[in-house]
Amino acid sequence: MTTWIAATMIQARWRCYHVKRKKLDKATTTIQRIIRAFLVRRMLLKRRKAIVIQRHARGVVTRNRLRAKHRAAARSSEPICAATRAQQKHARIWPRLLG
Repeated sequence: MTTWIAATMIQARWRCYHVKRKKLDKATTTIQRIIRAFLVRRMLLKRRKAIVIQRHARGVVTRNRLRAKHRAAARSSEPICAATRAQQKHARIWPRLLG
């Protein structure tokens, strides 16, 4: 009879341990899930911030390049414009002088 009681007590203790262990595992999994989600959200936020900074930096670089190209184009066209203006000036003055 005592072996039966001892076996029953061992089984009861085992079941109690097993249930507690399952609850503990579930709680651990929940905590890990929450922490991982938090870390992922934080990483994504940092990544979004980095993308915004990169976007602004690329915009500044692109605008500077376009300004430089525009200045270079304006400088290269200055002699042509000056020659055209001189030619137009002569075209206006010569008919008055001749006529």
